[in-house]
Amino acid sequence: MLPSIPTCSPSETGPLDLLQHYYASQEAAEQFVHLQKRLLTKLNAVRKKLKNKEFALLKQLKASEAHEETKKQADLLMANVYRWVYG
Repeated sequence: MLPSIPTCSPSETGPLDLLQHYYASQEAAEQFVHLQKRLLTKLNAVRKKLKNKEFALLKQLKASEAHEETKKQADLLMANVYRWVYG
C-alpha cells in the first residue's frame, strides 16, 4: 500500500511535519494490514467451527433418518404379527 502524499507545498510545512505525516500514514497502513489479518484469521476459525458443526448435524440427520426407517419397519412387523403362523 502506497503512502499518501501530502497536498500542501513544502514551504507551508516543515520537513519534520512531512516526515511525521509520512510515517503516520505508513503506520496506519501497517495497522490496517495487521487488523485485516487478525480479522481473516478469526473469520476462518469461525468458518471452520461452523463447517464442523454442519458436518455433525448432517451426520446426526442421517442417523435420525435411518432410525425412522427402522421404526417404520418395526411398526409394520408389529401391525402384521397376527398373520404369523407358528411352527
